[in-house]
Formats: sequence, structure tokens, C-alpha cells
Amino acid sequence: MFRLFKVEGDSMSPDILDGDFILTFKWFRQIRAGQLVAVDHETYGFIVKRVVKVAQDGQLWLEGTNRNSLTPERIGWVSPRRVLGKVWLCSGSRACKTE
Repeated sequence: MFRLFKVEGDSMSPDILDGDFILTFKWFRQIRAGQLVAVDHETYGFIVKRVVKVAQDGQLWLEGTNRNSLTPERIGWVSPRRVLGKVWLCSGSRACKTE
């Protein structure tokens, strides 16, 4: 299943900018470090972050590209059930590294 989201904020700048659209894909086998994911975070709501680490139990450690983004410590470990999808495509004039 594909879903389209509009990004608000610059936490992933310069890869993804405020106002960009991302297309996510929900059906995937596993999430790996380095991939971009859209998440419904229990505290922060909709966020887009890069996976830094995947724990043995599947929990995800996430971070933004922009150094002014929420720190991974503030985000905390995220359940894979909170993942809305892997980022597959990004709008904008620059290439978005999704992995």
C-alpha cells in the first residue's frame, strides 16, 4: 500500500524539505539501518527519520538529518508497529536518499 504525505519541518533537511511530499510503501520484509521511514510517534505524531539501528526485538533508533532535529534520545526506541511506511520517493529538485 502506498501513501502520500506532506512533510512539515526541516528535521530531514537538506534531504527532505518543509513542504516536500513523500511517497511511502507499507509492505516490506524488514527495516534496515540507513532507510528512511515515516512514523506515527506516540509523543511527536507524524515524523520522518532515518533508521540508525534496529534492535534484536525490532525496535528502531531514529534520527533526523538536520543537526537541529530532535535527538534520538528524545525520540527514544520506536516500535516497528508505529511505522507508516518506508519512504520510497520524495518530491523536490534534489535526489532523496531513501536508503
